Amino acid sequence: MTKRTSLVWDIIILADVLVLLALVGATLAQDPTAIKVQGADTSGILVRSQIYPPGATGTAQTQITSSSTGANSAITATLNGVAGKTTYISSVIISGNGATASSGITVTITGTIGGTLNIIYVTGTLNTAGDGLETITFPYPVAASAPNTSIVVSVPAMGAGNTLAAVTATGFQQ
Repeated sequence: MTKRTSLVWDIIILADVLVLLALVGATLAQDPTAIKVQGADTSGILVRSQIYPPGATGTAQTQITSSSTGANSAITATLNGVAGKTTYISSVIISGNGATASSGITVTITGTIGGTLNIIYVTGTLNTAGDGLETITFPYPVAASAPNTSIVVSVPAMGAGNTLAAVTATGFQQ
């Protein structure tokens, strides 16, 4: 092999190495469309955290809440729909001080994409350790079935002897 042939092969190998390094670098580069989580990104820059549901456009969110109380009666928390915006539910809190007899009730969340969501809440007997707080935080906010649609959390009566129950719903519109 001549010196010229050897030099050509060296240049070809060097070009291959540079192409390989460029490909590896492109693979490791930050994805500008990736979902950012709280904390520093890979470049060490602190990233503002905000929960956007899948498919959100990043438009401004308006936080909303609803809460109600009752004594052995059906209670609801309604996140009202708004024209031109979609309502999302992020969490539900249910609490009660029990009833004369322990029982399970079905809490429903209506108006959500995909249909009604059902949650079983077990009431204990009056002021027992089984009573208290049921907190449901959705891993991703759940959207209403369409824009300008309300999401309603309905809690049926907890039973005879119940003197206080509450339901709270939190979410946002965008």
